[in-house]
Amino acid sequence: MPPALAISSRLYRTDCGFWQMLSGRPGHPPDFRGAFDTIMAFFLRAEIIRCRSVHSRCQPSPAVKIFAAAILVGASAFLILGTYYFTKLYWGPAIIDRLGFQ
Repeated sequence: MPPALAISSRLYRTDCGFWQMLSGRPGHPPDFRGAFDTIMAFFLRAEIIRCRSVHSRCQPSPAVKIFAAAILVGASAFLILGTYYFTKLYWGPAIIDRLGFQ
């Protein structure tokens, strides 16, 4: 299984955190049948198709590798910020409430 698919649940939660932070959650109802959820499902399916079609014998040029590294740094920053807001809005309050630290 490709690594991107193995962590898809984590990435989905991060995207939900960003969506909440940036927009206030329109299109993401509790039953996960909103426009946001439909778009997320589309991109997950597109990633599955992409992963199936990639050939391992392709060797990218150094410029492509540098570009990919820059994209990964940006994606890492995106994940860190998304994790912060998801924790702040969902996990953190639930953990604090569960442990009784109020």
